Amino acid sequence: MQTNVIASTQKIRELILRHRPAYIRVSEMELRPYTSLTETANYVAKEMLTAYHNNVMQNFGNTWRRTINTLLNCKQRQTELVAQLEAEDKSVLEIKCKCEAQIWGPARRLKESLGTGQPVTTTNE
Repeated sequence: MQTNVIASTQKIRELILRHRPAYIRVSEMELRPYTSLTETANYVAKEMLTAYHNNVMQNFGNTWRRTINTLLNCKQRQTELVAQLEAEDKSVLEIKCKCEAQIWGPARRLKESLGTGQPVTTTNE
């Protein structure tokens, strides 16, 4: 070890070295004997890539749906349609049906068709 290490740093290092074997045993951590910094960097890079890949796989669907909703401006269109239908004294059920038919249904069909690679189907309403 270095001779000019600050005393507090030295105490921390000694604490870590003293409890390291117990931590490794309890956590069942597997120690890998790396011979070079390049080998360590490759391992860390693989870990990072795996974590990124897992994150994309777990969150892609939600991000995809949120992006389509934003591009189609669904919330703003729903707000305007609800205000218009409430001004016409439509019932809550009628408002929900119109929102589904004019905004959310077409958006859902677009998301499903883009997700499956099938052509977008339209319905006459």
